[in-house]
Amino acid sequence: MSLQLDQRYARFGTARLRDEEVLLASMASAVCQSGAPSAELYFAHVAGYVAGMPAIAQWAIAATTAWANERVAGPTGQRRKPRVQSFDLSWGASAIQAGLALSLWGVAGSNQPAHLVSAPTWRKVRDHARDLTAAALEEYTHALEWSWGIEPDRLLDLRWQQACRLRISRKDPCAIGGSTLAERATR
Repeated sequence: MSLQLDQRYARFGTARLRDEEVLLASMASAVCQSGAPSAELYFAHVAGYVAGMPAIAQWAIAATTAWANERVAGPTGQRRKPRVQSFDLSWGASAIQAGLALSLWGVAGSNQPAHLVSAPTWRKVRDHARDLTAAALEEYTHALEWSWGIEPDRLLDLRWQQACRLRISRKDPCAIGGSTLAERATR
């Protein structure tokens, strides 16, 4: 079903979305908790809409840098060292960009600057950025399916209730204030 939603939202940025589509995309954003710019990632993925890329790049750089610099126990468990010891944004930014491009569009993006870092280290950072982006896309896609009533999810129901302090119908997760979107549209 995600393919149908992808096709529905593929016109984002080139044609006006219907009010219902905007509302349900906003609902999906409201229940995502990864801290990622999930909607921007999704629209970049399905519609090639790149206006959100500065926010996406800022998020990816901050999250991947934090991950790379996180101190983890070594093989003996005694000495804690950064996950990627030689991490530096002079080469890390190109690895992060490549990871984003792989996850969003299936292309490798930029190449590894061989003179700055070893290939395995660069790939490790690229792969983490790719996986981080893929997880955020998956979270938003699931939330979008939930908002359309395709994929029921009690946790997302609770998050929506908490986010908006509204009572929603179990039959229709799009019901707001006791009426469905279709009922409100006929008023």
